Amino acid sequence: MGSSRDISNSLKKRRKIVLGRKILIFLSLIVVLLVAFAWFSGSGIWNVNKIEVAGMSTLNADDLVQNIQKTIEGKYFYLFSKSNILILPYFGIENSLKKNFPKIEDTSVRILGKNSFRVTVLERHPVGIYCSSKEREDRKCYFLDKNGFIYSEAPNFSGNPFFYFFGGSFSKPIGSVYMENPKFLRLYSLMQKLKDMDFIPVSLSVLSGGEYEIELKLGGVIYFNEKQAFENSLENIDSMLRDGAISTSTDFLEKLNHLDLRYGNKVHFDYKTK
Repeated sequence: MGSSRDISNSLKKRRKIVLGRKILIFLSLIVVLLVAFAWFSGSGIWNVNKIEVAGMSTLNADDLVQNIQKTIEGKYFYLFSKSNILILPYFGIENSLKKNFPKIEDTSVRILGKNSFRVTVLERHPVGIYCSSKEREDRKCYFLDKNGFIYSEAPNFSGNPFFYFFGGSFSKPIGSVYMENPKFLRLYSLMQKLKDMDFIPVSLSVLSGGEYEIELKLGGVIYFNEKQAFENSLENIDSMLRDGAISTSTDFLEKLNHLDLRYGNKVHFDYKTK
């Protein structure tokens, strides 16, 4: 009995020793492979020595390249070179470009060879201008895109090449969202349709309680709110314009002072006083 017990214990010890050796060999192989790949990643054979950028319309190519070069400096886990073409930090490149250049809406990376790649950027296009105040002397203005994203300072324009948007308070406007979609797109579409109807809107202001104010080029003001769909507000205006007295008037828009759409399907309006 004692002898068989000793044999069993001896076998268990041997199995543990064999298992321990296998684990040690396996871990050693992993370490060797990691060291070999770390050496290979920084050996220069597959390292980037040329970066191309494309798609810019206003951004400076050298600024973008410098930002990308900074992003691919250093190593992953202090071992693997980020500049190796096989393990480029794609997300890091995209995030860094978007963070440092708010004009960039999207990016794509394409490998050109074992030592080069190209980053193509898509710049944002303005659909309007957000201003911190209606008073020209005190305000700063910024471009915003179709997503309501504020991305760049805007100069003072003569005339009205874009719709102006007021309301909201941002400590750092660039990089902020004036209004989330789909609401912003719906409001922008509303203004475009009013323009098609010859109302010629100039600006939109966000008021309290979900109400809005649109100022017109000829001096009138349109009020509406979120209690009914913006599309319904347009239908109410269209019905009003088909009214006999208004449809035959040649100077209705010139005389219009206030147009109020905040009371269901009823449209209230008045004329400027002479």
